[in-house]
Amino acid sequence: MEAKGFSKRAQMIMSQQTENQRRHPRTPSHQAITVHLDGRTFPAYLRDISDNGAFLFTAANAAEGMRLTLEMPKPGSSERTVIDSEVVRIEPSQYAELKGVALRFGQRSLAVGKS
Repeated sequence: MEAKGFSKRAQMIMSQQTENQRRHPRTPSHQAITVHLDGRTFPAYLRDISDNGAFLFTAANAAEGMRLTLEMPKPGSSERTVIDSEVVRIEPSQYAELKGVALRFGQRSLAVGKS
């Protein structure tokens, strides 16, 4: 799938309000990140984030219970935050190639100058 089309669709989905189903308050984020799953890399778009988890849209073939790694740029820096996470819920989207993925965070680290 072309990245530009993926980006437009993800932005349309992220603009829709959904009911908060989480214990910890989330902050809207709307940033492009990278998902690492089963040795492959996928683009993803972060909708919101909290200290304990996040919700994103991606074409990665994630399923409940899977472990995946998020790589996010650290604002104003060449550093990137790397977070191990577990998929706790999958939500279908109106676009077949995108899934909504709810995550619970695990271990975090910092990758300097990595892109």
